[in-house]
Amino acid sequence: MGTDKSKEIVLHFVIFILTFALISSAFTHAETISTAAELDIVPLEIDAPIPVYPKEAWDKSPEGMVTVKFDITDEGYVENPYIFNASLPGKFELYALQAIKDHRFEPPDETSNHTKGVAKHFFFTLDSSPKVPVRVKYPKTAMEHGPEGYVVVRFGVSAWGDVRDQEVVGAKPAGLFEAAALDAASKMKFARHFKPDQKVLHKFTFSLNSKPSKAVVAEYPAAAKEQQLQGHVVVEFDINEDGTVENAEAIYSDADVFESAAIAAVSEFLFEPNTSKEGVLHKVEFNLNQDYQPLSKVEPEYPREALLNNIEGYVIIRFEIDESGSVANPKVITAKPPNVFNESAVTAVEQFKYTPKYVDGQPTPVKDGTIRFLYEIPDEESKSSGRALRDRASSTQARYAMRRHSLRPTHKLLIEGNQDNGSVIVEFDVNELGFVELPNIVEAQDTRLTHKVTQRILDEVGFYRYTPFETNDAPKIVYGVRHRIELRFQEN
Repeated sequence: MGTDKSKEIVLHFVIFILTFALISSAFTHAETISTAAELDIVPLEIDAPIPVYPKEAWDKSPEGMVTVKFDITDEGYVENPYIFNASLPGKFELYALQAIKDHRFEPPDETSNHTKGVAKHFFFTLDSSPKVPVRVKYPKTAMEHGPEGYVVVRFGVSAWGDVRDQEVVGAKPAGLFEAAALDAASKMKFARHFKPDQKVLHKFTFSLNSKPSKAVVAEYPAAAKEQQLQGHVVVEFDINEDGTVENAEAIYSDADVFESAAIAAVSEFLFEPNTSKEGVLHKVEFNLNQDYQPLSKVEPEYPREALLNNIEGYVIIRFEIDESGSVANPKVITAKPPNVFNESAVTAVEQFKYTPKYVDGQPTPVKDGTIRFLYEIPDEESKSSGRALRDRASSTQARYAMRRHSLRPTHKLLIEGNQDNGSVIVEFDVNELGFVELPNIVEAQDTRLTHKVTQRILDEVGFYRYTPFETNDAPKIVYGVRHRIELRFQEN
């Protein structure tokens, strides 16, 4: 029986291993590798390039994971890779596939079965997870107009964890935030070891909207009303562990008369608990009379079944706009056909953002906002079946017509019928626009494929669209993409 001391040492070792695993899984483009249940050993990776985070996703910078399965040849090369799963279908798969194709492993030993069914998980994020977070400073020269934006910086990391060779690879808007982003990147430190030629991406976001869970409207100063003054104040503050605000101070204002009111309002803000942060910025507006204006709108998604069945229609929604400019209480007042596009339309409206309506200096709710969404498949080409679209894949006009209403890939397909569930691996090309061309089924497992079932699968896949694959800022055709789809049959 071990001593108490030996038990303590073992416990500390287990905690160290778990902590290291958590840190590694959170890192930019982190990767994990495993094998199917019957496999015991994975050959050692000789070359394991990190997949590129696609530029098309920089604006919203979603985080996701792609699982790729593959075999390893006797020479250590990757063979038969296919997409097994993805947390954000259509977003990162092509980049994960390209990365795994460029992997190289040590040639396996004489036991050949351990080279089959290897799985690797690629994580995509624009947060490089430095050892010590660095607060990026919003440039004071930009506070007069207060735009939002971001900068993506690419850099290497030295053996000591210092950032080197940093460069801006993307900025929106251009010319405002790059210097601040490069300065912040130069101060980051990393604990993880990097390869000498490895490049990391990090997105720095610039915003004057702190997004409190509870905001307080600033009282319009009487003196400012008398003089018909309008303007804004940028307040800097800290957020405590309990979500309250402290140390609020004005760091920019159009007129001193607004500062006290802005500080008083922000000091009453509440944030989600356990989100403590220093140096948070918030822009407080003071407008006398102004109608609401749209800031951002989201195009609704065309429902999958409606598109596959060539159903068109429209939805009219009435909604409210609260004092912060957010949409509230969206309700469908007219829909044709009923209950087909309702959910899609409401989901889109809920994401709209407006500048508030101001009356006599006070943000005022709007009760009667309305919008009409038209769901229309653009032309006769796009109303064709998936197979017909494939037959006319050379028609640029047809591919553009489908751009707005193409479907995201799915890893599970429900099919009418009474037979055993199973799965298929479908192979196809993806063109420069991200559309599928020439799909065919290369493998079926645990089920039989009738002509009707085969047609249903190919019609579905024919509508898929992926984030286009780019190298050196130019879109490329990706040949031989393989994608696994689970088939689930159900009675009509």
